[in-house]
Amino acid sequence: MALSPEQMEVAKRYLDEKCPDRACPMCGSKSFDIGDGVGYLPSSLTTPGPVLPVLIMFCNGCGYVAHFIANKMGLPDITGDS
Repeated sequence: MALSPEQMEVAKRYLDEKCPDRACPMCGSKSFDIGDGVGYLPSSLTTPGPVLPVLIMFCNGCGYVAHFIANKMGLPDITGDS
């Protein structure tokens, strides 16, 4: 699912507020981008069940990926019911 421009702005504000001094834990780069869509991760690795809608932030230096739960970022209208 692609993010709307409004949702992307909410995600950017969240990351700026919660991670203002972000640096890649692998290479130290401070250059990151946010993926343009929503991914889904299982909520449990041992039993089938619901999925968690996540946004990714990736390092432009080395490609390291960080996942953020969309609902915690202020995007409650994104669900794992895909």
